[in-house]
Amino acid sequence: MSIIHEIPTQRHETTPPAPSARPHWLRTPCPAWCEWEHRDGDRRGDRQHMAFAGRIELALYDPAEAADDTYQPETLGVALDQHVDNAEPVVILYRENDEVRLTLAEAEQLRGRLDWALAVTR
Repeated sequence: MSIIHEIPTQRHETTPPAPSARPHWLRTPCPAWCEWEHRDGDRRGDRQHMAFAGRIELALYDPAEAADDTYQPETLGVALDQHVDNAEPVVILYRENDEVRLTLAEAEQLRGRLDWALAVTR
């Protein structure tokens, strides 16, 4: 839910405020896929573009017990990460505290291997 503050004009109309300017360190607009909120106070290591594609529940792993005595399935997540100084993003596969970072070329190779594995078994 977003809140738009109305600014009265001389003709008694309302106009939404102008979008806020980019942080001083962000020299170019965000890539279309970026979901991250950037701020002037972001530390150098946090100046990145991020997007999360979601998580896949993993049926072949034991569920993890949560603090409230419930069980949560293990998951594998997929995300994009690009530091603002880097030329292209990396694809991240993550599970719990583990992650695998792939260049776009490596992610393309992985997609090809997965496509092959699915094609020969279907």
